[in-house]
Formats: sequence, C-alpha cells, structure tokens
Amino acid sequence: MAVFKLESDKQFIRTSKGDPDVYVFEYFDDPNVFEMIRASNNRWRQLTRVGPTGSAPFKVLEVLGVRIGGNQLKNLATDLTLTARDGQTFHLIVNRQGLCFLYVDSSPVMRLRVNDYFGWSKYGVSPGVGPIWNRWDMSNGAVLVPAAAAPSSDCWKKLAEEKDKLLEKSKETESLLRQSIADKDKQLAALKASMKALVQEV
Repeated sequence: MAVFKLESDKQFIRTSKGDPDVYVFEYFDDPNVFEMIRASNNRWRQLTRVGPTGSAPFKVLEVLGVRIGGNQLKNLATDLTLTARDGQTFHLIVNRQGLCFLYVDSSPVMRLRVNDYFGWSKYGVSPGVGPIWNRWDMSNGAVLVPAAAAPSSDCWKKLAEEKDKLLEKSKETESLLRQSIADKDKQLAALKASMKALVQEV
C-alpha cells in the first residue's frame, strides 16, 4: 500500500465534509507562530489525499514512524471532524506535533488556533515537546499571554546532570546493599559452622 509520510511540522492534515479521505496541506508560515486570526487561503497549499477512495493516491499515513491505515485511518478522520449539536461541521487541522487549527467555515474567521494538542497518543504516536502558542485577542491580535519559552540548553544540561547524580547515588546504594548481603552471608555461614560444631560435641 502507498504510504504518505508527514515529513515536516509545516504539513497539516484535515478532513472535508462528506469525504472519508484525509487531506494533507502545507502551511507556508512558521507553524510555531500564528499572529493572524484571519488566515488567508494563500498561506496553504494542498499536497495530496490519504484514504480509501479511488481519488486518494495514498492509503496509509505515516506520522513520526507510526503507520496509520485501514480502520485506524477512518477513526483519525472521525477525530478530525467535529459536529456541533446544530449539525454544523468543524474540522481540526493538525500537524505531526499535534498543533491544531480549527477550520470555521464562516467569514471573517476562517482558522483558529487551538491551544490543546491533538491526541496522537491514541494512535501510538509520540510527538516531542512542542511550543505553546500565544493567546491572542480575536479583535486586534494583541498578545494576552506570552508563549512559554522552550527549555534552554543549560536547562537540559542541568536535568542531565541531576539524572547522572541520581544514577550514581542508586549505584552507591546498590553497592552498599550487595556488601550488606555479603556480610549477612558470612555471618550465616559462621552461625552454621558454630551450630555444626555444637552438634558434633553433643
């Protein structure tokens, strides 16, 4: 079966109403920064389709090394399609890290950022720790809460050092336990020898 691999964080997938296929789009802006509420169509380009129809050249979607096809792909299409109580349909637009846009088919708002991550874990996909998007005022685009900064290299170095210390400590503890067991074995052997000597004397 033909497999399409999401090779970039700029590649997003979504569904279309009444179509079982998953559509793959390329997003031309930086997916980690979204400064406009009104997303124009020239920011997106459709790449291909993945799914069961004859129009789809690919039948399996690969996300970070995990292949999703058959019933799992149908479930994915269902998870990307949201239906409101009034029957209106919305579509999540998702990249391999789980960053989401919500497609709202009404003017002037076309695509909204969703600050929750898509549940890729349901499909066995384990994305890395991605960015957290800024919160924006819908009317003027002003930043309300600055985005959390990604951990610095110093932070990762400190975490690695702490892990090494814990590992070293556990090795020391293991060594002490082994020594304690060896001492107990010697004491037990000495006790057995004493018991044996007593029995022989009797």
